[in-house]
Amino acid sequence: MKKTILILLSWILCLPVLLQAQSVSVPYSLRSGERQQEKSDKPEHDYHFFVGGNINSNFGYRLALMAEGGIQFHDMFTLGVGPRYELEYSLYGSSPVNHCYGASAFGEVTLVDYLILHVGYEFLNYPYQDMNDGMMYRHNVHAFAAGIGFNSHALISDKLSIYAMYILYPYHSDRKFDYTIYRPFPMFARIGIRYSF
Repeated sequence: MKKTILILLSWILCLPVLLQAQSVSVPYSLRSGERQQEKSDKPEHDYHFFVGGNINSNFGYRLALMAEGGIQFHDMFTLGVGPRYELEYSLYGSSPVNHCYGASAFGEVTLVDYLILHVGYEFLNYPYQDMNDGMMYRHNVHAFAAGIGFNSHALISDKLSIYAMYILYPYHSDRKFDYTIYRPFPMFARIGIRYSF
């Protein structure tokens, strides 16, 4: 009987030592090495925000400036908005220089590597001179834009990129004002810069 009690006591006393020999799972936050490295290499999200601006010219009498901000998904899809300002050098009417204000919204898709396809909607408030009474008025124009170009993405740095594209205006809301709005050619060259964060 004494022998049996001694064996049981020995087992009970050795039990903590035997349990220590078993593998114990360590919380993920305390792990180091390869698994921790894999965690840090994974991106926190598949999108990022950007701010920037561009300058536009239609090879004639218009110069446009636009600030922009937006979001880019998976480095492929971009959505953005921004205010727009245009300075017009007009050969028509009594005012040789006109100021136009508005806004725009756009979307872009990266097709192959650095090639991008651009579509957008623009609203602008144009001044024009009435031919009957000679007075200057302002006219709201809604236009759709389509373009193609390239984006340098991370060629400059991880967060700064430069892009350039040609923009066409296949439709705007009032053809009556063609002679002042898109003269001499409805194509704009656009160069811009973006900063991601």
